Amino acid sequence: AAAAGVSSPRMHGRHSGVACISWLDGHATTRKPTFRNPGNVTFDARRALNIGELSPVALPTAIVAGDPNIPQYNRFFSLNKSTGI
Repeated sequence: AAAAGVSSPRMHGRHSGVACISWLDGHATTRKPTFRNPGNVTFDARRALNIGELSPVALPTAIVAGDPNIPQYNRFFSLNKSTGI
């Protein structure tokens, strides 16, 4: 389960393994999905379908409150880049 304040939007890398992303400032980019650690049935099934998450860093299987990496996991979505919220 994700910790409070942790975003985890899923994306589908259906276009040659990447997803097209439209950003609020008007530009668009392509990114490969970030996959969680293997060994979890749900995450493995998503990986097989090339469905991952939009994160600039690798994601652990579970994110717990107080994880010092939360600002990095949420970097694309948080208003406060130092707290990740």
